Amino acid sequence: MIIKNKYFKNVLLLCSFIVLSLIFIYPLAKTNAVYFSDDMFFHLQRIKEIAENAKSGNYFVGIYTHTFGKTGYPLNLFYPWVTILPFSLFSLLCSNQALAVYLGVAFYTFLTLNFTYLTVKKYSQNGVQAYITACLYAFSSYRVIDAFTRFALGEYIALTFLPLCIYGLYAIAKGNYRDWPYLAFGFSFVLLSHLLSVVLISILLVVLLAVLIPHMNNIKQRITAFLKAIIVSILSSAVFVFPFIEQELFQKYPQPDVTDLTVGALLPTKFISASLNNNLSRVDSGNTYNIGIVILLVIVLGLVTWRKLKRDYRVMYLMGLMFTMLSTSLVPWSLLQNTPLSIIQFPWRFLGIATLLFSVVGGASVYQFLQIDKLNSATLAVSLIGVTILILLPFISSMNQLKGTMLTTEQLVTYNKNGRFVFSGIDRAGRIGLFHFENYTPLKGQRAVEDLYNHKAYVDGKAKRVNVETSENYLTIKSNHFVNGKDIVLPVMNYKNLEITDSNGGKVKFGTDNYDRLRVKSAGRITTFKISYHPSLIDYLAVIISCLTWLTAIVIWTYRRISGWGRFSK
Repeated sequence: MIIKNKYFKNVLLLCSFIVLSLIFIYPLAKTNAVYFSDDMFFHLQRIKEIAENAKSGNYFVGIYTHTFGKTGYPLNLFYPWVTILPFSLFSLLCSNQALAVYLGVAFYTFLTLNFTYLTVKKYSQNGVQAYITACLYAFSSYRVIDAFTRFALGEYIALTFLPLCIYGLYAIAKGNYRDWPYLAFGFSFVLLSHLLSVVLISILLVVLLAVLIPHMNNIKQRITAFLKAIIVSILSSAVFVFPFIEQELFQKYPQPDVTDLTVGALLPTKFISASLNNNLSRVDSGNTYNIGIVILLVIVLGLVTWRKLKRDYRVMYLMGLMFTMLSTSLVPWSLLQNTPLSIIQFPWRFLGIATLLFSVVGGASVYQFLQIDKLNSATLAVSLIGVTILILLPFISSMNQLKGTMLTTEQLVTYNKNGRFVFSGIDRAGRIGLFHFENYTPLKGQRAVEDLYNHKAYVDGKAKRVNVETSENYLTIKSNHFVNGKDIVLPVMNYKNLEITDSNGGKVKFGTDNYDRLRVKSAGRITTFKISYHPSLIDYLAVIISCLTWLTAIVIWTYRRISGWGRFSK
């Protein structure tokens, strides 16, 4: 509306998103360190493992050989890894490893701004409203808490693709059903980021579908579009889903990190107080995860402009209230503890969904409140800049307060620019606990986890500490005690597609003990075993299917963009 030249406007828009993404990371990035948060140690190990494997030419990481205590932990087979790749790429490109992490965070903030702007503009046909919504969502307190306070990298990345999911389902059910790829790839990349977010977003999509079904027309075309979205989503996420299913069918595993849902439900009064204070601090410092003062003001503004808002925005407002309520103790979560819903672990995860819904309503409410459609270009530009600054000010203030709490002497872990973890006030047992080994250790092996990270083997029934080294894509286990051993239990759990070779490169037959650890009998005069993950046919097919799906989508999108430019120029 301000700038008439389409291409200059797009370039200016992208530049503003780049600047905003850098503002998002600047308060902490300038310290050259990443500070302790709930999942920081866990995710930085993942980033490092993928980067180290890439150096040796291994791009499908089956077992972790460089990190997680060199235990052969097959984390990538159980925890989505594709969307971690940009972080690992920055790690390889940057000498400053702390900066590399923050650049990864900035990259997904940039995508969040773009995806939110794109989808809201397609829905509302209003670029100014879309821009305000994008800023509200990207700088919302919950996203900041996910990124820095919790460093819940999987969930943080999944929130990037949430706008694509919502718009995609809306397009299929009520809008332009030819936009079904938004749902297909949006949901796929949520799945490739964080499994628990798949559950949460599925709940949202079911609610949204229930709201939209009464308004559907062209039923046949819309059902066809929905089926296309499902099929393409499966193909796109095959690179993780197929190997995951293969492992899950191989043996039994416990439910990861079972928690008390009641404990994770927010107290309404404390939630409102934390939001008013825009408090980004961790829960163990007495804070409650919240939606922040900006989104709280959006809720109030939504009531002020209620009569001017279209019906769809009113529905989104009510859905936002519903998902906010689901995060609190107003819901009897104790009754749901023994249901499949307990997998979400913390009810306050619903705040991510509520934040996006309120951000969309916020863009429409600000547009109506300021009567932007009646402003001239100069006044519009000033108003847009003013709104952006008002969104950024609470963020900047709260980030400085958060930085102050992170830099205290009570800090447990710091990840410095050289890529090293600096521990303070945490012993080895505490570090091991940050790995969450029990989550993806076979059910039979839960009682033997300690032997893995202590590198304790058993030779003819006697416990022996062994040397474990990283050798390219192998775990190399060495011990002179193996020479005369007839029954050797190695400190590595059994998973499908593992392979053991001796120092001469010959394959070694193996079984398992009662705890599902790798067991070798009559090894002869061998002192060294190499354990590696040998991708199965399913693994190879999964990689090929997903890569072809992404490549096809890129080619079709590029072709249509070029064709569109041609028509525009004519």
